[in-house]
Amino acid sequence: MIIDQMDRLAAGRTGVLPQAGVYVGTGLLEAAIFALLLPLLRALVGGDVARALVLLAAGAGVALVYGVVLYWADNRGYLIGIKHVLRPIQHRLGDHLVQLPLGWFTKERSGQMSTLLTHDLQMVMNMPSIFMRQLIFSVLTPVTVAVLFFVVDWRVGLSFLVLTPVLYASSRWMARAVGDGHFEEERAGAELSSRILEFAQAQPALRSANRNESAWGALGEAIGTDRHATVRTLRMTGLPMWTHTLLVQSIFALVLVTAALVLATGGIGVADFVFVAVLALRAVDALNSIGQQGMSIRVTQNALDAVQRVLDEEPLPQPETPNRADGSGITFDHVSFSYDGERTVLDDVSLDIPERTLTALVGPSGSGKTTLTRLIARFWDATGGSVRIGGTDVRELSTEELMSRMALVFQDVYLFDGTIEENIRLGRPDADDEQVRHAARLARLDEVAERLEDGWDTRVGEGGNRLSGGERQRVSIARALLKDAPILLFDEATAALDAENEAAVVEAMHELARDRTVVVIAHRMSTIAAADQIAVLEDGRITQLGTHEELVGLPGRYASFWEERLKAQGWHITND
Repeated sequence: MIIDQMDRLAAGRTGVLPQAGVYVGTGLLEAAIFALLLPLLRALVGGDVARALVLLAAGAGVALVYGVVLYWADNRGYLIGIKHVLRPIQHRLGDHLVQLPLGWFTKERSGQMSTLLTHDLQMVMNMPSIFMRQLIFSVLTPVTVAVLFFVVDWRVGLSFLVLTPVLYASSRWMARAVGDGHFEEERAGAELSSRILEFAQAQPALRSANRNESAWGALGEAIGTDRHATVRTLRMTGLPMWTHTLLVQSIFALVLVTAALVLATGGIGVADFVFVAVLALRAVDALNSIGQQGMSIRVTQNALDAVQRVLDEEPLPQPETPNRADGSGITFDHVSFSYDGERTVLDDVSLDIPERTLTALVGPSGSGKTTLTRLIARFWDATGGSVRIGGTDVRELSTEELMSRMALVFQDVYLFDGTIEENIRLGRPDADDEQVRHAARLARLDEVAERLEDGWDTRVGEGGNRLSGGERQRVSIARALLKDAPILLFDEATAALDAENEAAVVEAMHELARDRTVVVIAHRMSTIAAADQIAVLEDGRITQLGTHEELVGLPGRYASFWEERLKAQGWHITND
């Protein structure tokens, strides 16, 4: 039952079930108004004005009470939805998300989470108020009408009920169709949201490279998928909705025809016929609404299922008795890793990274360099072997201890919509102004601030879209440097910088390596050549290990790689 699921996800009694009882009571007050209408019409047609006035006053009193109770019930429903349903589910989701491995947060899942936390949970929040009220009234009104029709004449009542089983089946059919279609729409919509954001944020880089057309291809594909999902849902629901509407109108016509025939044979009076016609019209709205609310409930069910799927994701295992790392040296001890359990990304990798050194990871795309660095930060756990920091397995460190010991700068830089200085301070909120400026100077960010109109108070925009790729990267580097962690992980951190600024940042890296352990994934010659050691990865294995001087003279991947870089660096444009 959907109410039980809401209580489970909110981890406590939400009050949704008692709220359903409140709406049932409110609906019975409306039923009382309907019941008073029949004797009122009979009194008016019969000319009994005094009785009609009494009934009219009674009906007005009940209607007033109904209005007050409905207003109170709706406000109570909104309060329950916000305070007792939405808030605890959001908090529970938030608490769970921070325990999931960092590798779980892909772009696709980011879009799905954005949709879930906004649109989907909005549907869940509306359940105790809008959806529940409309659903209960949509059921209670036809039940009341059916009872009153039997009071008028059994034939009229029977004509109202004869198609009810078919109507119920059609409403279930419609709800299933909408639920299945909506699930696909949500997936396509989440992907589209991610693509739109990516396209908007990448505009400066795309335009400078004249690559908008190629980038639009991915966005256009997402738009097409979303459109296809929407059209598919419309097609899936078109026939069930048409069938449901046809059945409702058939019930209305059958009731009117039956009432007219009974009136013609003298079975009921004019007042009764008018009463039947009025209530039949009211019942049509309610019966149509049953189908619509069934769809809303199904969509809400999908949202609750989506929340449950996230909560079912296995959190990052935490040690019962956390240890502490003794130093900042990093050791990979026969490490293997696979994302899907089938394709091996890292295969029996062993590597010692001494503390206070700079280690460069080199290799072709897909060789496992990024995976190696992310195992240090425990984005995932190794499927074989162990990763140790200061002699302690990272799985024996608490998340707080592990993350406090490292700062990360990856290719995909995300900045918050604040000022440059605020984004740097995220690395260490309690840092003073001089420490912030020092980190900025090391990252060569000070010159960026100087040429911007608002300097350090320049707002970077959502995701940092007001800065160039290189400028965003420098903010990210400054943030990592400010954290002053004993381990620094750089994944192509200098890729977006020009040669001059790259040289400055590399110099800063070596300066930092005097007191810290620095691991760099890089393709730039200056970054690699000055490393204390270089690990060459191919197909998930370390095939060569040593200094630049040692490796460049040996046959193998590194020598070929270095020769390719020298040739590329020697290219120049001539005027013929």
